[in-house]
Amino acid sequence: MSILNLEWIHCGQTPSRIVDVTPSDEPGIFLCAQKQGSVVSVDLKGEFAPIFETGGEPTALVGAWAGRACVVCDSSYRSLVVPSAPGPSPPPLVFLSAEDCALTQPMHIAVDPQADVAFVVDEPNSQRSDSVLLRIGTDGVVTRLMGDMPPVGGLAVEGGDLYIAGRRDATVSILRTRQQQLRRGMFTLARLTGTIGTFGMCARDGVLILACDVPTQVINEQQCSSMVIGLDMLTGEVKWRIAAPPSLSGVCVSDDKLVVASRRSLYYVDLQAAGV
Repeated sequence: MSILNLEWIHCGQTPSRIVDVTPSDEPGIFLCAQKQGSVVSVDLKGEFAPIFETGGEPTALVGAWAGRACVVCDSSYRSLVVPSAPGPSPPPLVFLSAEDCALTQPMHIAVDPQADVAFVVDEPNSQRSDSVLLRIGTDGVVTRLMGDMPPVGGLAVEGGDLYIAGRRDATVSILRTRQQQLRRGMFTLARLTGTIGTFGMCARDGVLILACDVPTQVINEQQCSSMVIGLDMLTGEVKWRIAAPPSLSGVCVSDDKLVVASRRSLYYVDLQAAGV
């Protein structure tokens, strides 16, 4: 399959490296978590506005859940934190702490809006296969779903199924989260040959969208070390591949705008205009 070489539009740069990006509840506005410990909003014209300081080191975020404006995984606090009030100055509110469920380093979060639950990957050691998958209710009740997982590169929820991308093993798996026998309900959807790491995943219209590192390739006489890959949720077939900016750390889509985080910058392409 040919690799699409679309024109990525630069839409802003943050003071610190972006660790994740997600749509907000406002059209055309996205939320970015920065490594230095803050969450900012940005539009496609590059206008930034502070949301709140986490006080720690964010690893992932979702735009809204459990009546909160956004929920942030924070590895320094070993907790999930949310803004306590509008504006950048008030300290964050700890929504779920290490004391609640023994979190050590929460790395990924995804929300199932139909069941009103969140899924969090806790990763005690990124070099070992000891990651833990947790299901969290809006009441704070935590259920351990799986343990001894290899490092995870991204989570996405669609139709009650949880999709899990391996960070280094190039696999995408499905977990039937509403079934009793969870391990029996998990199976491998696809193996992404030619990739060397996944660093973010989202979903759009039956397609999983993954931000991946690849061995450096030359596309139209330009070097490419990252790609965004569209994967059919039912068959695991690769539907499209788009050459992307390097060092991706997050990906999301809203209103056909595909947005990626690359180091301290955000870029986007219009999927509909590109015929994808």
